[in-house]
Amino acid sequence: MLKDFRLRRASLWPLLRRALGGLGLGLTVSALPAVAHAQPPVQDHWVRYAQFVSNTFQHRLNDPGQEPVRRLHGWLQERMHDSSKPLPAPVLVVRVSVGAAGQIDGLEFDSLGWPQADADLSYLLTSEPLPVLPPRDLRQPIVLQLTLGLPS
Repeated sequence: MLKDFRLRRASLWPLLRRALGGLGLGLTVSALPAVAHAQPPVQDHWVRYAQFVSNTFQHRLNDPGQEPVRRLHGWLQERMHDSSKPLPAPVLVVRVSVGAAGQIDGLEFDSLGWPQADADLSYLLTSEPLPVLPPRDLRQPIVLQLTLGLPS
């Protein structure tokens, strides 16, 4: 009976991680603990802040007034038209740490496969502080899913 409970609990972790990731706020779990520890629930204001950061980043990635955006979109278009080059994933997962003053203190993402595209993406997301400060109790890093694609 205890074994069945552990198997059921183990099968729920991927669903929980996907659900939290879909909300724009991810929590990473490296291994199941031997003894279950009560985790504080994800706070609504954390989710709202993560959604704000995600929307801000999406806006930055689609601002045609920025040279890095034009270069990144040109690179994506080139990849779309050249079937011999693999396209980057349409959904990009980024881990962001936000400082108390709204500055981006840390940014991690998988490489897009071209150093200039990686540099442009990093510049676009870190060059300006966020206009809204993070909640003091926010768990970090924030895990976001951003759409990497051409503006419609």
